[in-house]
Amino acid sequence: MQTNREFFRATRRGKLLKIVKEVYLREDICCGHKVCTKCEDTKRQLYTPEERARYEDSLSQLIGETVLVLDTNVVLHQIDLLEDPSLKNVVILTTVLDEVKNQNFTIYNRIREVIKDKTRSFYVYSNEHSKFTAITRDSGETPNDRNDRAIRVATEWYKSHLHKLNIKVVLVTNDRDNATKAKKLGMDVKTIKELVFEMSDQFPSLVDKLSSPEDAVDSADPNNASAVSSKKERFSFAEHRPTAVLTEELKQGKVFQGILRTDQTNYTQATVQCHSMNEGKGGEILIKGIENMNRGVDGDIVAIELLDRSLWTSASTVMLMDGQGVAEDDDSVAQDALINVTQTAQQPCGRIVGIIKRNWKPYCGTIDFKGDITRASGIQQLLFLPMDRRVPRIRIRSRQVENLVGRRIVVAIDQWDRHSRYPTGHFVKDLGQVGDKETESQVLLLQYDIPHHPFSEAVMKCLPDPAYMENLTESDMIGRKDLRGEVVFSVDPPGCTDIDDALHVKRLDDGNFEVGVHIADVSHFVREGSAMDLEAAHRSTTVYLVDRRIDMLPGLLSGNLCSLMSNVDRFSFSCIWKMSPEGVVLNVDYTKIYVVGQYLGWQKDPPTLPRLRFAASPSYTQGVRL
Repeated sequence: MQTNREFFRATRRGKLLKIVKEVYLREDICCGHKVCTKCEDTKRQLYTPEERARYEDSLSQLIGETVLVLDTNVVLHQIDLLEDPSLKNVVILTTVLDEVKNQNFTIYNRIREVIKDKTRSFYVYSNEHSKFTAITRDSGETPNDRNDRAIRVATEWYKSHLHKLNIKVVLVTNDRDNATKAKKLGMDVKTIKELVFEMSDQFPSLVDKLSSPEDAVDSADPNNASAVSSKKERFSFAEHRPTAVLTEELKQGKVFQGILRTDQTNYTQATVQCHSMNEGKGGEILIKGIENMNRGVDGDIVAIELLDRSLWTSASTVMLMDGQGVAEDDDSVAQDALINVTQTAQQPCGRIVGIIKRNWKPYCGTIDFKGDITRASGIQQLLFLPMDRRVPRIRIRSRQVENLVGRRIVVAIDQWDRHSRYPTGHFVKDLGQVGDKETESQVLLLQYDIPHHPFSEAVMKCLPDPAYMENLTESDMIGRKDLRGEVVFSVDPPGCTDIDDALHVKRLDDGNFEVGVHIADVSHFVREGSAMDLEAAHRSTTVYLVDRRIDMLPGLLSGNLCSLMSNVDRFSFSCIWKMSPEGVVLNVDYTKIYVVGQYLGWQKDPPTLPRLRFAASPSYTQGVRL
């Protein structure tokens, strides 16, 4: 069945362009449940046994007595919860996937990874291409309302389709209007909070991962979930200006835009580089005090309004860490720090009046709990201390305090209410015991966003044969100088396998010196634009930790073919200088060469010249001493 979908798109010049797309609707899109006889009959009629086997092998299947249908906002705001393995038998509609992809590509990739895990039973139903669930947008209907209606239509179809099998279908949504309309149609509807608390007895960790609980408590006592903050009215940030207002003020030059950079040694001050200041010459704006920082977090793109020139001052040199010896709501120390500034030149000062783009991400840290763990029961409100000093403390709720205190955990920020001293977030995962080597290594990898996933299959397919250097052809040698006769050596420490540079030095007959620096020719093996090239660009460098090395390139290259090891032929890109005895450069040559590392590394460490012991050639000793 064919149908057309029409919509209008505005061009850069402001004209409306009508777009018409052909959509083919099908009757054979299955519901995905393993016990559904209707869909099984359809597959038997349309596919051969081999095709059915491939079909079932490529997709997850729903297997439970309850099927959950999620709306878009649940996926966007509860991705940490959805990644928990205890949540299963979920239908993800293509309407939802498309919306998530358009709004947050990172979350889209994360939900795709969950869908790939067949043990999770997350099934993608192509409701936009099914004859039974596809809809068109009504006149006057907003895109959001149309998508909500598409979700309800698909849920209603699932309910009638699986009704005779006694399988319950539940629409999970936090949208009140969507829930009301669904209930009028006789559907079972739950908020994500209701669903999680129903499962909490069996899976208590789900409660901790619930993002932005509706009944979040802004407590003055971080160890008491039932207490109501007596200081809520006393502490209040200024409201952020609407996006439309900020856009207009940015055009008029009334406010400036830039990335917020919080001081690592003083959490109450930050700076913003604004390129539009000073008639386009740019400049730096100082922001002092948590009120003026107005809920900005390091890395956020913010809108700043300059203060009156009489309020301009210089940066404070006082070291002040959030949560270190300062009571939660006692800002007197912070105020003293603002007053105690060095008498240097004043600089423009400002305040944040709006957030243009948030840079929130998962943060590593510990729980600040000063109460008695043995007496902590039920849901507790806790303060999380990030290891990154530029990030404020974060309020989270948990019912497993005894399992979190003394542990390194990951927390994500959900929101920051203007009446709250700190942002509100939720628990993501437990990394391990504080001080444990493996735990602290994981913290470093996460805190500094270091890619450490295994190399993909596409990258591994780019690798050459391990015996590549043993089977060279004449074409491989074109444009290369043969320096295998030179004494080329490395000064890397014992045990080093990724030797990416080496040297050679010799005295010439005319009394001058030849000095060569040889860098492993990685470009011979990594082609521009290949999967390996893109992955290496993403990783940027090899990272060394206490107990491991995270390679920029697969081990076959970094530790073998692109490592200038001893007594094996290797390719390098080299710079060769001719120098006078006084060190004056007389000539320089950049070239690709063919070398063999004759002597590798120090025979004895520490590598100080008086204690060197060389295995053989005086040329090696002489070269190093030169």
